[in-house]
Amino acid sequence: MRVAVLGATGQAGKLVSLLLLEGSAVDLVACGRCASRLGELQSTLPVGRSSLTTSAFDLNDDARLDAVVESVDVVVGATSSWRD
Repeated sequence: MRVAVLGATGQAGKLVSLLLLEGSAVDLVACGRCASRLGELQSTLPVGRSSLTTSAFDLNDDARLDAVVESVDVVVGATSSWRD
C-alpha cells in the first residue's frame, strides 16, 4: 500500500510515519514544507521491509498536492492547519 503523510516532520506526523513503517510493509511518502527536515526524518526512521520517499512542498501548492494525492492509496493529514 502506498501512503502519504502530510505534515510528516511534526510530532504527530513523525509518530504516524514510525507506526506505519514498523507495522507493515508500506510505500511511505513523507510530506512537509522543509526539505532539510524531511531529510533528517528520513535518516532516523527505520524502513525495514518498507520504502520511504520524501516530498517537500507547501499545502498551498495545488499542483504538487494533487500529484501526491493521485499517486497514493491513502492520505494521512497530520498538519497543524488544513484547508477544504
